[in-house]
Amino acid sequence: MFTSYIIAETTLGLQCAQVILNSGHKVLGIITNDKNLTSWARENTIPIFSSIKELEDIKFLKKFDYLFSIVNSEILRDKVLSLPRYFTINYHDSPLPKYKGINATSWAILNDEKEHGITWHKVDSGIDTGTILKQAFFPIKKDDTALSLNLECYTQALETFKSLVADLENTPNLIGTIQNEAKQNYFGKYKKPSTLGFVSFSDSAENIERQFRALYFGGYHNTLTTFKIVLEENIYIPSKVSILSDASFQPAIKIVNVT
Repeated sequence: MFTSYIIAETTLGLQCAQVILNSGHKVLGIITNDKNLTSWARENTIPIFSSIKELEDIKFLKKFDYLFSIVNSEILRDKVLSLPRYFTINYHDSPLPKYKGINATSWAILNDEKEHGITWHKVDSGIDTGTILKQAFFPIKKDDTALSLNLECYTQALETFKSLVADLENTPNLIGTIQNEAKQNYFGKYKKPSTLGFVSFSDSAENIERQFRALYFGGYHNTLTTFKIVLEENIYIPSKVSILSDASFQPAIKIVNVT
């Protein structure tokens, strides 16, 4: 049986915490501000911390085996990484070393990738640079949006986490696979698409439709940018974009109909 703490900002942390408990292991505490995860932790009498610093400041904090970082936007300092007996494990929504940083699914669609993936890896002093413990790969469908690809990442993350927990049971100090630095790329917080989400009507229909899919998050928070069209000094945010089966032969930017 291993002991752990979890840092999470979404319900993926809740699902993974349930996997840990169902496997006979212990979650000693959860660092979160997510309402659903907070409610679940209270129902399961698991201590809740509002910040990583709050966990750091506990005097005589007992050693635990693993710290799981599951959708966490805060960079973990060396002091935090030294807390677990073995190591800290992070979830990343890309097939590392490709698409380090954030908004990986959007960048994968914008770059017309045919395949994507998720990674569970050890955390070291770099950003998304630690050794890989588990990965899953899957095709990007022609109609995938950032929303649907994020949901697929969620599903794959949960399935591979179950396998990861089983591996940790048998080999507590997993080694992992070193990342190939020659294949790495990084997309930081301030990296934006070249047009900042505005449509260029000199672009192809395929590229415009792909841009829409990459920037469509449904009702979820969009930290990248919004897909938008400027017509006669007005900005429009479409809820749907599709390519017609036949050419319209109308000049670009002509308003055909408004509903």
